Amino acid sequence: MPFSRRQRIVGDTAKVFAPVLQHQAVVDFKTVPSYLFLVVGIFVFNLPRFVRSEPLPRTAEARLKVVRTELRAKRLTRDEAHALYKQVLEEELANLLTERQLQPKPPRKPKGPRETATA
Repeated sequence: MPFSRRQRIVGDTAKVFAPVLQHQAVVDFKTVPSYLFLVVGIFVFNLPRFVRSEPLPRTAEARLKVVRTELRAKRLTRDEAHALYKQVLEEELANLLTERQLQPKPPRKPKGPRETATA
């Protein structure tokens, strides 16, 4: 009885990864510290946010860069830099929210009975 296409693909894939799977070591999860599970979990669950997040507007980036430069030059204390960071981000958030409120919402499609095709 000949193998189906799916069985051949799975078999060929297993042959390709066979050397890697032969050298696979067993990991004893009891030896891994519990805090490491937390750190990895937090990282994995936040990864999509970092990948999909939008960058800050250029004006905010420029203002934050000035604050970082001044902090490195010791012309600002940490508390002053923190307050300026917060102020910049709050202003950018307020601008973003007002822009979104000014944009018109797209019209909704009316909810009605579904059209059925009659043949």
